[in-house]
Amino acid sequence: MAFEDIMFSTKVAIESKEDFFDFVSKLIDNGFNTTAYSYLDGFNEYFTYDKEIEELYKKLEEKKIANNHK
Repeated sequence: MAFEDIMFSTKVAIESKEDFFDFVSKLIDNGFNTTAYSYLDGFNEYFTYDKEIEELYKKLEEKKIANNHK
């Protein structure tokens, strides 16, 4: 079972918006970009136009570009 499978089969308790942003940021930092996109896309309707959401998408795109140039 892959980490992504565990993440979506396990409930993740997030108590605040800041916890959510921290959680997604750590997913990105540890290379779980697909999982991070899934969480961002799933919660984007709740945090529409939030600066932190935009920053996390930007971080993912920068990481994607950096990985493509390795």
